[in-house]
Amino acid sequence: MLNKIINKQVITLKMINSKVEEKNNFEKQKNTNKETKRIVNQLSGLIDALYDANQILDFTVDEKMFDELFKTNRDLLDTINTTQIDENVVINCRNSINSITKEIKEQWQFFYSKKTTDMLKTLRFLKNFNKQNIGALEQQFAEAKNWTGNKETVLLLKESMEQANDIIDNLNMNETVTDFFKKMNNGTATLVDLNEEVLAWIDEKNVKYKIKLKFE
Repeated sequence: MLNKIINKQVITLKMINSKVEEKNNFEKQKNTNKETKRIVNQLSGLIDALYDANQILDFTVDEKMFDELFKTNRDLLDTINTTQIDENVVINCRNSINSITKEIKEQWQFFYSKKTTDMLKTLRFLKNFNKQNIGALEQQFAEAKNWTGNKETVLLLKESMEQANDIIDNLNMNETVTDFFKKMNNGTATLVDLNEEVLAWIDEKNVKYKIKLKFE
């Protein structure tokens, strides 16, 4: 009699465990499906952002990264088209997207520096003439420095560069004048660089009292 009761309890417990495992598997698959949807949206947003950056500012990433993006996209599509999404594939795709995003951020930093270094140096000098407007423009550049994956950031950098070029163009700073102020900014300008062309520009813009000379 006792054996029958025990056996019945064992069978009951096994049934309960089976139900619990079924529920856990269902919840696990549900979470995997949810994560898959998030990753698909993330990858789609990343591809759109790269397209926008290329169209707006001619920013591009290397061929190896494009290959990795397309492979990740294919892997996601393959597992989505199966009867049950593979959790391991989803994890690998997530890691791949994170790695790609990190690399894009580094390449954007290089691109940003290449596009803006000389421009920002010139603006730092011109800030002596128009502190408020150029200060606000410098803030815009700072906001566009880091890759966010948003089209707005790319547009902000484009607009900031256009505004900076307008300011510089309106001051009629030719290459000789620009080179002089670059040297002033990094502390290498000498009286030899202060030639007639530069002196004429300084006189025309009436900024002679804003330029300080000093001995080493």
